[in-house]
Formats: sequence, structure tokens, C-alpha cells
Amino acid sequence: MWPPEEDGTKQPLRRLNGETWKAGQQAPLSEETLRSLYANDRRGVGVICGAVSRNLEGLDFDDLATYLAFKEAAEAVGLGDVLARIEAGYLERTPKDGRHCLYYCQEIAGNTKLAQRPGIGGEGRPGVMALIETKGEGGFLIVSPSGGSVHPSGRPYELMAGGFNSIATVTPEERRQLLDLARTFDEMPLRDADTETSAAEQSSARPGDEFNRRATWAEVLEPAGWALLYARGATDYWRRPGKDFGASATTNHRESDLLYVFSTSTVFEAGRGYSKFAAYAILFHGGDFGVAAGELRRRGYGETLPSPAAGPEAANGAALSQRDVASAVVLPLTDLGNAERLVAQFGDELRFEKASGHWHTWSGQRWERDELLRMEALAAKTARNIYHEAAEAESRSGRDELGRHAKASESRVKQRALVASAQHMRPSILSVPTPRTRAASGMPSSSPSPGAFASSVSSIPSSPAEKTEPSSVAINACSLRGAWD
Repeated sequence: MWPPEEDGTKQPLRRLNGETWKAGQQAPLSEETLRSLYANDRRGVGVICGAVSRNLEGLDFDDLATYLAFKEAAEAVGLGDVLARIEAGYLERTPKDGRHCLYYCQEIAGNTKLAQRPGIGGEGRPGVMALIETKGEGGFLIVSPSGGSVHPSGRPYELMAGGFNSIATVTPEERRQLLDLARTFDEMPLRDADTETSAAEQSSARPGDEFNRRATWAEVLEPAGWALLYARGATDYWRRPGKDFGASATTNHRESDLLYVFSTSTVFEAGRGYSKFAAYAILFHGGDFGVAAGELRRRGYGETLPSPAAGPEAANGAALSQRDVASAVVLPLTDLGNAERLVAQFGDELRFEKASGHWHTWSGQRWERDELLRMEALAAKTARNIYHEAAEAESRSGRDELGRHAKASESRVKQRALVASAQHMRPSILSVPTPRTRAASGMPSSSPSPGAFASSVSSIPSSPAEKTEPSSVAINACSLRGAWD
């Protein structure tokens, strides 16, 4: 136990008898010290979590709505009894109507933010609000019956059930399941997967893309023994085969249409997003995307791509889209090759203004400076689309090589290199004229639409041996025509 400051900061008392509060993490205060502390109307009580308190850990819920939603989800996935046991041992209401649950466990960790949402920070700047977090080793919690100036609201912490003498003990597995469930309440932007792909941005020629659109998650997971447990909004909770309680994964979290697995006892990488096609390939074809694509094509998914030699017109006379052409050619596995992929797939939506050093994106009506970081999202999509190239490769070695390159291309460093290379491609990405330069050159005052730009691909190597020569690849992805002539 260690007292908090009574100035509304919710921080541990900085010094006590000449010692900082860090000393309290090494050994508990004596009864004599505690009695002397509270002899002068002190209103605040705090606990130091971790080893000094017999591996005490706390679950801190910021508000009542989050806590009630978590409790409902726990009951639905088979963790209701575990949470009820913890609540009976120690449950309190915070001044903001949040909840603290305390428990002991053989395995704990440091303070961990499990679920957050974007919020407003100091001086009105964008910030992050914690919804659910743990207070573990090195953590500090203000507890009941603290009140008065301890909290900025002046309201008290109130014990609702149990007490310090009845705190429950949970197993490491029970703790792991509860914390995994809490992570599904995170509302921060998804980092590990493309969540904005629309039907217009996918190639109908690829069986994997069509499978992603047409198949349901039940059709993918249930044949492999996964069980649907519960739905919270658009998010479905699943349990892996061989497990008796708790959830193992979610699908469509934040309407992403992706599988996120948080169990480490599956064939999936925990915390990474998987499309239906990727999950299908891993579950039923050992991760061989080429074999999976072939089986789906046999089952009627996807169309047959025209040969690159057929030119920009397909055999039936329909024009190939920019993305169809890009998917039918071979590009080098380099930063420059990734930039060429970006321009070939999304060049009609992007312009780089060399004078100002800014990217511009097409809003549907005009070119706008990319303040919303759409360029970063398109760069991430470009990297993810390399997995589709791997799925369509003819040889196992080609699939493996493209798969390794796709994974490497997802790194922050490779993403920055992709964007930097795309800036300097000529004539792929053109400066955006200002109204003044338009008037001086006799151009129309309004911005042209993406349709005013023709896209073509030329001098593309067709054999794997040529992939090591990036200089042999020339892409005219955004040739000038129409209003820009």
C-alpha cells in the first residue's frame, strides 16, 4: 500500500519519509508507518501492484459502458464464471463510473493498455484514451475509500463487492483469455491489414479477390472446426478447435472483413489480419496460395486474365483496367518495382506536386492535398497486393520469392522507400498545376478528372530472369492528354 497525492493528479505520493514511491515497490510499508500516515485526515489510499503485493494485478475500465459490454462478451464466450469470481473478490466503482477489478495471478506483466480509442489530448490536440488497461508490475491504483481532493472530480472510489481479504486468484490461462477478450475492444486504427479495399479496387480476374467478396467466414472457418460464439455489433467471436472456453479470434472487427487471431495455439500469426482467401489457403492448403487459387478457380471463382501480349484490349473487345494490366505483368522485386506497382494500380488517383513536395489525391471532383494520409494507405495496399501476385505465380519458387518480398514490403522502411521512389518516376507522376500556372499556360481553371489521363505499360520484362534489371522496366502510368495537353 502507498498513499496517492491529494492534488487531483492521481499520482503516487512522491516522497514518504525521504523515500520515493519506488521504494514501496521493493517492500511494503510497516503498520506503524501506515498508522502515522492516516493520523492526519489523509483521504487517499493506493496499492502498488506486482510482486511486492503477492503478484496483484488490476483491470481498469475507464467507463461503465465499456465494462458492461466486456461483461456481456465474457459471459457469451464462456468466461462469465471467471469474471464473476474476480468481481466477488474485489470490485469497485471509480469517480468516473468506471470499474476496478483486482486479482492475484502467478503470471503477470507490466502495465498494459489493452483497448484504446482516439480522443482529444492536451490543448485540443489529437490524443488517445485508454478504455481497458492492466495495472501490473510497477503499476499504481487508487482504491476505495479514497475521496475528496484525491480525484479531480472530488468524487469517491466506492467498494462494490469483496475487499482486500477476499481478492480472487486466477490461473495464467484464465488471465490470458480475459486480456485477449479485452483487446477486442480496441478502437484504434487497424495497423496490420488493408481495411479500405473496395470492389472497384480489386481484380475480378483473381479467384482470391472474388472469394473474399462472395464467401462467408462461416464457410471458411466452420469446416476447419472453428465455432462461432457471439456477435458484438459487426464483430463475430470464434473459438478454435480443441479449446473449451474463451474466444480465439474475431472476424469483421471494425467492419474490416478480416480474421484477427489472438490465440498462439493456431496456424495463424497472433495479432495479424487475414482475408478470407488467406485464411482458406492456410487452413486447407498449408499456406500454398498458388494451389489455393487454382482450387478456387476450378470451383468457379475468378476469370481468365488475357495475355499481356494481347495489348490493352481483351479478346472480347473490352478494355483492360489499369489494375488488370498491372496484375498481368512481371515487375522487379525492388523498391522501384514497388513504386511501379503503386503507379500502375493507383496512378489515376495520385499526383505529386514537385514544387511543394506534397501528394495530391482525387476526391471525385477535384485534386486535393493529401492531408488524410491516403497515400500511406495506398502504399500499404500495394504491398498487400503482392501476395496476390504470389498466388498467381506458376512455380512454387516464384510464389515463395514473391511471398517473402510481400512480407518485407510491409515494413515501415520499405513503405517509405516505395513512396520516395514513386515521387521521382517520370513521366509517371506529374505536378499538379496551381490556378496561377493554369491561367499562364492557357489551361482550364478547373482540375481534370482522372479520366483525362491514359495509362499504359510498356517494355515490361516477361521472364523471371529479367526481374533483376529494374532499369529495363518503363511504365507510362499517367500519360498526359485531354485538358492537360
